[in-house]
Amino acid sequence: MNGKRRHQASLIHINTSVGRGTAGTDMNAIPAASIKRIEVLRDGAAAQYGSDAIAGVINIVLKDDAEGGNFGISQGQTAEGDGETTNINFSKGFALGDSGFINASVNWRDRDFTNRAGLVGSCMFPGCTDSDGDGIREPGDPREVTTPRDVFRIGDAIFEQFAMTLNAALEFGDGELYGFVTYSNR
Repeated sequence: MNGKRRHQASLIHINTSVGRGTAGTDMNAIPAASIKRIEVLRDGAAAQYGSDAIAGVINIVLKDDAEGGNFGISQGQTAEGDGETTNINFSKGFALGDSGFINASVNWRDRDFTNRAGLVGSCMFPGCTDSDGDGIREPGDPREVTTPRDVFRIGDAIFEQFAMTLNAALEFGDGELYGFVTYSNR
């Protein structure tokens, strides 16, 4: 973020596990309303960021506006009719003295679960038989006809998330005093 490491881990896995050489970052923890631009650096990333960035770097540059702001609401769901999502973003810039800024951004997201599991076709109660030899098992227990068949779920989980970002800078002598803070709770 802003040319600095978001997480100071440069761990290179040497064991034979899945994800060797990776350090995961939750991109959802950064409110979209706080992003000014995204830079992708492939060649030369190791020279600028260190040898663990040999595959490349994604730099998220935060908004640095000292005034103005934006507000947005979006809502939708999947084509299957589930996964309803509400997303609210807000960003506002404030002047800090004559030569600085504080930019605050917040995001609230509420998403319902999705389910792509099919119905269970196997018998739920003992006593199923294939009496006529057609390969279809007939229920031996009368409860088999009315038992629910949607007994598991495969898909996205339900969640509610709040995230915020503060980005600030102030000219200080010949340089600059700067910093950014992120917070996320899901």
